[in-house]
Amino acid sequence: MKARVLLKSIIEESKALIKSKDFINAHRIGNSFTRSRKLSFTNLFYFIMHSTKKSLSINYSQFKMDFPELMLPIVSKQAISKARQGISHEAFHEIFD
Repeated sequence: MKARVLLKSIIEESKALIKSKDFINAHRIGNSFTRSRKLSFTNLFYFIMHSTKKSLSINYSQFKMDFPELMLPIVSKQAISKARQGISHEAFHEIFD
């Protein structure tokens, strides 16, 4: 039971951190994610964390089906790749730590 409570706590803290303005500002590269776009920092971060070794388009389609509540738009593979370049790798180190 304690493990379950601990895991739930870790997930909730991670979600709050990923959505925080400080985290986004600290880990975006340059002026990426300053304007409202189809792919937000948070949704793209969740997508990257959910991705497997399949193709980008298959991963994105699967992510949209697994998380319909995010109401993700249809975007090109190039848009996803370009948006990924705007997130610092340090963000993932911070989340995993």
